Amino acid sequence: ADAAVPVWAERDGFQQAAERVAEAQRTGTLAKFAGLLASLAELFSVPCLDRIHIFEEDTQTVAFNGGALFFNLRYFVMENHADCWEDAVCFWTVSFAHELAHFESVVHDRHHGRAMENAQRAMLPGLPAVLGRPWG
Repeated sequence: ADAAVPVWAERDGFQQAAERVAEAQRTGTLAKFAGLLASLAELFSVPCLDRIHIFEEDTQTVAFNGGALFFNLRYFVMENHADCWEDAVCFWTVSFAHELAHFESVVHDRHHGRAMENAQRAMLPGLPAVLGRPWG
């Protein structure tokens, strides 16, 4: 089943961003990214609904925590993560843990580092199961 993850497009350059989202939807890349994020949300015990969002923006920002977790579709596409489940899981698992840690500390300090380590340690037992279920 397709994961229900809200998709946001940048305000500046909205038309181009919307076209990139439409292309990602047409090729199945958007569904792969949403499935990946839904799998990671489950892995980290984060409810997908209202907590996980996809944004499309031509920026170097991979992800951010704005009270919910936002992940950049453009980065997923540009890095060709849709081509390899294992590479995608490895990269976005670290990004997910990093953004989760910002609920503990908004800055990159010792508390953020500890929270990120704790999140990674907590999800490790479930990682093999995620790796065994490509694209959600």
